[in-house]
Amino acid sequence: MTHRRLRYATAVLTLAGLLIVVDASPAAACSCVFGAKGAVAHVEAIFSGSVVEDESDPANHEYLFEVDRVFEGDVHERQWVDSGRESPGCSTTFDATVPHVVFGYGTDPLTTDQCMQSIPEDETAALLGRGSLPIPGTSPAFGDSPSWRIFAGIAVAVGATAALLALASRRLRQHVTD
Repeated sequence: MTHRRLRYATAVLTLAGLLIVVDASPAAACSCVFGAKGAVAHVEAIFSGSVVEDESDPANHEYLFEVDRVFEGDVHERQWVDSGRESPGCSTTFDATVPHVVFGYGTDPLTTDQCMQSIPEDETAALLGRGSLPIPGTSPAFGDSPSWRIFAGIAVAVGATAALLALASRRLRQHVTD
């Protein structure tokens, strides 16, 4: 009976650690099942702005936007946006010479992809309203702060291992004294 409980506890703690470490992102791949109007329901942030800095490399596209208006979510005056890190085949690029309406998901930095295409500026007000002003300051760039999920997952794994070792040690002591 003790072995069964030990295996159950190990499985539960392992799954809990994995759930903390794994970050759920939108499930839509590059098949892009929704257009701009449908994307509004699938994002955490929508804003208009222009690219002021491009930190892209062949694997990742990272942009700093000067934000004009915020239509959804918490967006800073200078907002970092990542495209390509989570799904390299779906990454998108932004032309720094024209303003964009950006649809983003996740937390700072926001993430976007080909499925979150911009909409023409003349359709913005009709679809999104007037918007509001952004949060003062600059959002964190990718890698500026450590992910709490990684640390939480490691803590759960260490805790599970310590619990298993304590149970195994106790069991071994009981077996030796019997």
